[in-house]
Amino acid sequence: GLLSLRVSVDGNDATRVLAKKVKSSRFKDQIRLIALNGVPLAGLNILDIEELSSSLKIPIMILTRKKPRLRAMSLAIKAATKNKDVAARKLAMLNKIKKVSRICKINGFYTQSI
Repeated sequence: GLLSLRVSVDGNDATRVLAKKVKSSRFKDQIRLIALNGVPLAGLNILDIEELSSSLKIPIMILTRKKPRLRAMSLAIKAATKNKDVAARKLAMLNKIKKVSRICKINGFYTQSI
């Protein structure tokens, strides 16, 4: 199935909103995997995939056609986020992703999972 949701552009609510959406879905007992097209939603609203997987007890897989450019995302967060504490939290989430998952290329897609 497919879930649709709205999050703040460049905000910090993606993890909370997605978790709430999955938990309230009538299909939640059937969900075995959450597949995402990248970690940022709505610009630089970064998902904490470790927290999401832990709170939902469901594995998370990120699939992209292009190799994730974590350094470029880090620079974009620093440039676009005026609040230093918010920027630090987003950068910490990106660094956590690097630590808990590795990037693999499979059949033309780059994957990361937790």
